[in-house]
Formats: sequence, C-alpha cells, structure tokens
Amino acid sequence: MSHDIIMEMDGNNYRPNPAVLERLKNITFVGVVGPTASGKSTLMKGALGREPSLHMVRNHTSRAPREGEQDRNEIFFHPRQEMEWRIARGEYVQVAPSIFGDLYATGPDDYSTEGISLLPILADAVPIFRRLPFKESRYVFVLPPNWEIWIQRINNHRFTLDMLERRLQEAEHSLAFAVSDPDIKILVDLYIETGIQDFLTLAPTKPMSPRLAAEQPRARALAQELLNKLLRSQRHPQA
Repeated sequence: MSHDIIMEMDGNNYRPNPAVLERLKNITFVGVVGPTASGKSTLMKGALGREPSLHMVRNHTSRAPREGEQDRNEIFFHPRQEMEWRIARGEYVQVAPSIFGDLYATGPDDYSTEGISLLPILADAVPIFRRLPFKESRYVFVLPPNWEIWIQRINNHRFTLDMLERRLQEAEHSLAFAVSDPDIKILVDLYIETGIQDFLTLAPTKPMSPRLAAEQPRARALAQELLNKLLRSQRHPQA
C-alpha cells in the first residue's frame, strides 16, 4: 500500500469500520490535550493510581521501541505494513495525524467498556474523536502554570533540535486550539495534589466543580499568554 494512500486515510479522513463504531457506543472517554511538558502524564498517572474506574488506552505505533519500553506494556509496536493493512480495513478507532512521521492508532479492544477510558491526544485529533459515537466523552486541556516552569520542563526533556522544533510547532497548534475552542475544559497544572483532584472532577460522569468553572476564563487567558510568548520566542530566539 502506498504512502500517499495511507495519508489519505490517516487522521481526519480515516473512518473506522461499522463493528468498531458499534463498540464505541458502550465507552465513556476522556481525551487529554496539552502542549509537550504541560504535565499531562503526571496528572494522568496520579489519577489512575487514585481512581480504579479510569483505564488508560494503549497506543499502537509503527515506530521502534525506545530504551526501556516493552511491547504490550504501555504501547504496542507493529511493522508499518501491518498497521497500513489494518488502517485499510478500518480496524482502528482512530489514526493520529502523522506530524511526527510514524503511525499511531488505537484499537477498539484497548478502550474499556467499564469505567472511563483515558488517552492523551493531539489537539488536531480532538475533532476526530468528537465525531466518534462514544456513550459519553469530555476533553481536558492541561496547561503548565507559567512560561518559566514550562520552558524549564521542556529543557529537562533534552530533545534534539529537530524534535524540539516539531514539539514546539505542535505546542503552537495546541495552545491556539485551547484559546479558540469554547468547549474544552482547561486545567492548570499548578500543584500535583490539587491537579489530580481537579482532573478527577473533569470526568464526563461528574459535574465540573464550581471553582474550576470559575477559573476557566483565567485559564484561557493563560493559554493565550503562553501562545503569545511562544510565537515571540520563535520570531526572536535570543529574546
């Protein structure tokens, strides 16, 4: 199967087959969005350790395992040709936009029909998930508390220059989405304990706490501030 055909089916143009869509009607889903180093992983791991009804959805990918990664632990590794074959048959729930080169997708059996299925997703993928027939769904955007802490976290990852450039491009898309999307629920990762508790109240089966609801305008303003500083830093790298 040619790369061009895969790109046509990838992302926004991919459609799951009817059996996959039928299974989704029994699933409650939370998609977690946010720029790189925003604190998504820390909050999700803390929430998973605290709330047994949460289940992490595992990804399938065509990339090679990184150091310390094991197949079928947090992610499934497949030959690219096998994933292309499954994409052609509509056997995945979704196929992620290929901004990092490798294929990423999730399978229907990786979503739990009991409790809540949890998955970090790209901002560009939110419209894809919103079209899927989940029983219930909610989308949470995680922000770092300020510019200085965010940049420190990014530096701690020690990305290569090429990877850093791609991550910052994705962060720009991600922050622009947070600013413009009125339905996304924004959580500022200020304190671990508070953040985990706030995250748990954002599950689709629970009403948002009044405090979190009141903080949404300030959180959206923070997203705009981070976006402005990111755009400025890209125009003037030494500033």
